[in-house]
Amino acid sequence: MKTLLIYDNNGRIYYQASGDYTLPQGLQYLEVEVPEGKYIAGVDVQNKSAILEDLPVSQDQKNADDITNLQLAVAELAEQLAGGVSNG
Repeated sequence: MKTLLIYDNNGRIYYQASGDYTLPQGLQYLEVEVPEGKYIAGVDVQNKSAILEDLPVSQDQKNADDITNLQLAVAELAEQLAGGVSNG
C-alpha cells in the first residue's frame, strides 16, 4: 500500500497517510511503498527517498523464539538420553 509523506528541507516528516489521500500542491512529498517488517524513519532529502528501517522484534516474538529454542534443546537432550539407554 502506498504511503504519502509530507516533509521539510531537513527530512522531518510532518504528515504521513496511507489509503485514501489527496496529493498536496506546493509541498514536498513522496509516495512510497513500505515493505512488510519495515517502518519509515525519515526522508533522505538529497535522494528524495524514504529512509526505511527494520521493525524491532517485539517481546512476544522474542519469547516465542526462546520457547522454540528450548523445545528443540529438550528434544535433542531426550534423543541423546534415549540413545544412551541399553535394553539388555
